Amino acid sequence: MKMTKRLFLYLLGLAAFVGLMTSCAKEDKFTQVSSLSFSSTPSSLAPGQTHKLQVKAFPADADEPYTLVFASSKPEVATVDAQGTVTAIKDGQTVISVSLKDRPEVKAEFTLMVETIEITGVEFTQKVDALYMGETTTITAKVLPENATEAGTLEYTSSQTEVATITQTGYITALEAGTTVITATVKERPEIKATFTLTVKPLYKAPKNTKFQKVGYFPSYRDLAAMPDEFLQMYTVACYSFAKLNKDYTLTVEKPDKLREFVTRCKALGIKVLICFGGGGSGADGSYAAMAASPENRAKFITSLKTIVETYDLDGVDNDWEYPRTTDGSDKGNTALMRELSTWLHDPAENKLLTMAITSGKYTGAVASAIETECFDYVDWFNVMCYDNYLGWANMDPKSLALDMMSTGYNYWVGTRKMPKYKFVGGISAYGRPSDEEHNGTPVSYVEILRQGGRPDGYKAEVSTAKYTGTVYYNGQPFVKEKTRYCIDQGVGGVMFWDAGQDTQDDRSLIQAACDEAGDYTDLP
Repeated sequence: MKMTKRLFLYLLGLAAFVGLMTSCAKEDKFTQVSSLSFSSTPSSLAPGQTHKLQVKAFPADADEPYTLVFASSKPEVATVDAQGTVTAIKDGQTVISVSLKDRPEVKAEFTLMVETIEITGVEFTQKVDALYMGETTTITAKVLPENATEAGTLEYTSSQTEVATITQTGYITALEAGTTVITATVKERPEIKATFTLTVKPLYKAPKNTKFQKVGYFPSYRDLAAMPDEFLQMYTVACYSFAKLNKDYTLTVEKPDKLREFVTRCKALGIKVLICFGGGGSGADGSYAAMAASPENRAKFITSLKTIVETYDLDGVDNDWEYPRTTDGSDKGNTALMRELSTWLHDPAENKLLTMAITSGKYTGAVASAIETECFDYVDWFNVMCYDNYLGWANMDPKSLALDMMSTGYNYWVGTRKMPKYKFVGGISAYGRPSDEEHNGTPVSYVEILRQGGRPDGYKAEVSTAKYTGTVYYNGQPFVKEKTRYCIDQGVGGVMFWDAGQDTQDDRSLIQAACDEAGDYTDLP
């Protein structure tokens, strides 16, 4: 039977209508939420604490519109608002739940404990066993356990406020020698506290140098016995060089028998003898920095120094560490070392000298800045090495050479750094150097310069050594007199020679020239 055209069109329209209705039905059907979960839940809260809950719906692509309803089984223990913020009220246990408003069977829940975690103790997290008078530091403490919910405000006290005071921020100021008990107490629970004993040690500083010093360094490798008394006695202070640093941070005297003989001679002549540690390049391997970096290592070092000073009946100590630097933190270690040496040596019961050899300051920076201003308090005087920079002397006016390095050193340490004048002792070299860059590091002793034809009244000479042949510049007697006069006129603490063994022992002597210029000048202004 043939379908009429009218029937065909009717059926076609019916099919289109059914398809449209089916499509609309599909668009009205949503993917439903099948479950809920909390992203994270607190195991416990303390009364007063809050926590914002985060809820996830599954499946992730569900597009069913829904409203979450939060509830607490015991609102007297903890409440939860419509946005999911839980507020702990009092100690106890409650069930926190979340569900769909239209389908409450879809839900998630967890048990919340509300509890107060009590403070059980106090612990110092940073403290100090000892300070020197005038020192300050900050200590810290904490309540235990660290998750305590109980209020815990710490209060600090010192049992002996005349010995040391402490602020409520833990800042301690050491005032006078003695001991005090530092206490950290929980303000809300005063029975809970922690204590430690602080020792404040006396800090002895250097007295004022009142004499114009003539300092000489006497290396152990020189023939000290051959130096006549008449030249030796021109010095007021002799630095025996060196005591060498061992791997365990103790010191060993080089040629102890020579030191013993030298001390006997000097004592008879009224010359003070110091033991010198360090020397050129002594800081290169980091051993001095390592020694000075820790209180334990410094203690071993100083103990060995005390033994040396006592054994050989010495008058003090000279620090020739070359060099502490700001770049590796050894500046702080050096300051601590000098503070501790001063406390020992300047104790009235000891009454000994503490001196230090330092750079001239021509090249300011890591080395010069490493001598912190605090050290000025601890050192009797500084032997300022106003030498070794002969570069460019070949092109300079000879009249300006004598004071080129001496005035530079004075201007830096006294002028810029405000070192007290009486602590500045101007260094003079008993050797010469070439002026060119390549050979400037090659020294030639004053004795050798004279032996090869140099003049005692000159400042340059032609020499030939195994390492160098050419012109060297040096301190002849006129230069030494000019430098000595400069030091006298400036009112500084004296002059120093490195080293006495490179000088002559006759009428061409450099120390003789200094003494001649100084005359009877002995007392500083």
